[in-house]
Amino acid sequence: GFGACAPTPSRRASDRRESTHPMRTLVLALCLALLTLASPVSAADPLVGTWRLQRQEVNGQESRVDPLVLQISEAGDALTFAFSVPLPDVYMVTATYTARLDGSSADLMNGSGQKMGSVQITRGGAGRYPLTMTGPNRPDSQGALTLSADGKTLVSESVASQGGRTVSARQTFARD
Repeated sequence: GFGACAPTPSRRASDRRESTHPMRTLVLALCLALLTLASPVSAADPLVGTWRLQRQEVNGQESRVDPLVLQISEAGDALTFAFSVPLPDVYMVTATYTARLDGSSADLMNGSGQKMGSVQITRGGAGRYPLTMTGPNRPDSQGALTLSADGKTLVSESVASQGGRTVSARQTFARD
């Protein structure tokens, strides 16, 4: 802890009165600053955590679910989304992006660190996070991440159109 910041008990009654010594004031101010920096300023975004794919539907039909993990972590004023395939003793990252929740564009990278496209995500109401994904070798898609009220389920829904064909996808993740 921060025990070094606490004043040492005095042995003499005359030392117990408050000191106006400038060094003591400076030390107290530094201790308070450290405590302020160590305290969480804001709670983690409710999306933060590890999520495992439980169910997947394409165009309303349930499809085979390959193991997939979505790790969401804080990165300053942004969130990092890392999609990975769990293998024995390692997670192989397949895609990642770090985005602010203000709609600004972020690079969508593959597991080799090559840019695949861009992502824009915002914080909507009631646990909903609308997003757009674009890229040169993929159809543009619109969708949203929706967090359940109890914070245990995350649903990703998207619709993409290419060549006159529309594909909708819905993935349901459970918090690890």
